[in-house]
Amino acid sequence: MIFKIIKNPKSKAYNEVVALGDKNSKTLGFLPHSAFAKYAREGKIIGAYPNGSKELIGYILYRVSYNKVTIVHLCIPEEHRKGNTASKLVRHLKENTTQYDGIRLSCRNDYKIDRLWESLNFVPIKEKPGRGKEKLALTVWWYPHHHNDLLSQISDYELKNKIVAVIDMNVFLDIKDEREEESLALKSDWLLSEAILYYTREIHNEINRGNSSEIKKSSRKLLNYFTELPFKEEQEFKKILEKLEHEFPAISKNDKSDLKHLAYSIIGGAQFFITRDKELLQSKKFFTKYELKIYRPSEFITRLDENIQVSKYKPQRLIGTNIKSQRITSDNIDYFTRKFLKPDEKINHFQKKNQESFIIST
Repeated sequence: MIFKIIKNPKSKAYNEVVALGDKNSKTLGFLPHSAFAKYAREGKIIGAYPNGSKELIGYILYRVSYNKVTIVHLCIPEEHRKGNTASKLVRHLKENTTQYDGIRLSCRNDYKIDRLWESLNFVPIKEKPGRGKEKLALTVWWYPHHHNDLLSQISDYELKNKIVAVIDMNVFLDIKDEREEESLALKSDWLLSEAILYYTREIHNEINRGNSSEIKKSSRKLLNYFTELPFKEEQEFKKILEKLEHEFPAISKNDKSDLKHLAYSIIGGAQFFITRDKELLQSKKFFTKYELKIYRPSEFITRLDENIQVSKYKPQRLIGTNIKSQRITSDNIDYFTRKFLKPDEKINHFQKKNQESFIIST
């Protein structure tokens, strides 16, 4: 497939885009021809063509404001909708707009194409009424571009003094609906002074499966009391997710979401994952290779003192960076002794002093 930026409002390619947009205006919404021409001159219309053909099989039209990309149109002719042209156009846009904060779009709920946006790692962040006469509900979807800056990282204070833990959807709902005492203990003021509870961006997809707009709205409101784990490299996320899917074959949407929560937690550098899922709790040893501890809410609380001691060191992977750390243990202390022992220092003194310390590396 070939992608071309369509910039000339007098070209045949431009007229084909406008004709396709007009033909599908009932679903896309009306866009004046003057607006089409403006976006073309700005280089914000991308056409898709089969290799070796001049036939237009789709286009994407977007705008940029406040350093965010907004998809205005994503249009594929009816006879080409069974292919993956739409996905390829969006991926092309993602690859060529990394200088911006991210990409957003609004999509009517009754189109029932949530699976497309989820597959492209967009998440639904809110719902709003449409502008038409019927005011049909729209969902706003968001894909962030990861920028390794201070705003995408946890503060030094949090890294040195707080426990970094992620809660899954069930624990989130326990707190929201006040249905499980062990999860409700996570709301305690004394606990929040020691730990920061995070959620991963996958929780937006799970909230979007709620039975009503009111349920979704109340769940999104509760998210304000927690912090979203920074999203890192998408390709790294896909690699980790593939490994988890191989180890834990997912059957339902909820199963798939569980694995996505874990993959985001791993690449985000979380130390702890809090869940009541029996299968995950039985598989906690598997996640030790990712330096992620799986706890029930009650177990996380009862082992808090131990976890606080661990969190006084840098976490295994500093969130939003490529810096990693490794605990010195009896299995590797001889290696680090050879690496760091001073010429005039005694081996037993060095090993006693550094047992259970961390080595920081990049």
